[in-house]
Amino acid sequence: MRGVDDPSPASGPDGRRDRWSEHRRARREALVDTALGVIRRLGPDWGMGDMARAAGVSKPVLYRYFRDKTELDDAVCERGMDLLRRRLPSPDELADAPAPEWLFQLAHAYLAVVEEHTQLYRCLVHVEAGGAPPAVGSRRTTVIEVVRELVRRRMAGDGDGGGGGPLDLWSHAVAGLVLAAGDWWLEHGGPSREWAARQVSLLAGPAVAATRDHDGSAPASSP
Repeated sequence: MRGVDDPSPASGPDGRRDRWSEHRRARREALVDTALGVIRRLGPDWGMGDMARAAGVSKPVLYRYFRDKTELDDAVCERGMDLLRRRLPSPDELADAPAPEWLFQLAHAYLAVVEEHTQLYRCLVHVEAGGAPPAVGSRRTTVIEVVRELVRRRMAGDGDGGGGGPLDLWSHAVAGLVLAAGDWWLEHGGPSREWAARQVSLLAGPAVAATRDHDGSAPASSP
């Protein structure tokens, strides 16, 4: 008799296999929810044993749905990135606002995520800075890539700015500033979220605005 977590698809019509696929997808999502709860309690140093206890299952059951902890990490990271994408303003939002104001809103929203989901943020940063490189085939998207893409689109304005040019460098630098400000703010505390976001805007906002007056070509090399 099959248990609720038996991974083998039932024989029979395609409809039964489809129901099993849906069950597996829903079970994986529920296990990711559980992992997020574990991370809220333990931070980035959680393990599969912690996860199994929280889910009320054995570790072998977890491995029916995730090949290893790296795959579960990837699923958690994707959930974190989805949260970040939903919370950060796109370039189409506040399109008529000056670039420094848009950057303020971006930094403010980013810091809000850091504040509300501190342990998840630390887990994502831990994976980026101190963890092993993503496995081959991993779907993990780094935090800086999410922020950089939004900044790059704002800098490019109505166009995409091409690829591989200065916009790539500029947007990466601004995104790095946003992330570094988040790390500093989380470590030091004290200043308000509004204050920290405004400092990012004051420093980098004029640079974001200036790119709209640039043709996107690389500057000529100095002799």
